[in-house]
Amino acid sequence: MVRQTVVASAIFGLGISIWSHSSFAEGALAVGLPNGDPRNGFTYGATVNRSPEEARSVALNDCRGTEVRDTSKAKAACKIIETFRDQCINAAFNGDAQTVSTAVGWGVGPDSETANNRAMTMCEIMRRGNGRPCKLDGEPACDGSAR
Repeated sequence: MVRQTVVASAIFGLGISIWSHSSFAEGALAVGLPNGDPRNGFTYGATVNRSPEEARSVALNDCRGTEVRDTSKAKAACKIIETFRDQCINAAFNGDAQTVSTAVGWGVGPDSETANNRAMTMCEIMRRGNGRPCKLDGEPACDGSAR
């Protein structure tokens, strides 16, 4: 009888642990874009699979901690743009660590492809056919069950 109680308690505890982790999994996106113009600097931070509070905190810290040239104004402008659950996130821009971007974009969507497409579309709209082409910032990050 004691053994069954211990096993039942362990299963219940595991269930609570799994439930609480998945039910509180959340992502957040923070963006620093002074005056809406990436020539004033651009930085972002994104995180997934965190508690709501932790997601916001980590995204803001990542946004403010980016080591990219000419981002002091952007770091100061960092703010949470979006929180999400079971979605993917990516960013696109046409600069790099040494070259200021003239166009940027970000996308949140139910899957990787949608997030990538939204980020690229936003960047290309801002670029308006001028300057270097936009490129994605690597692979998207996906929260919870999104892929």
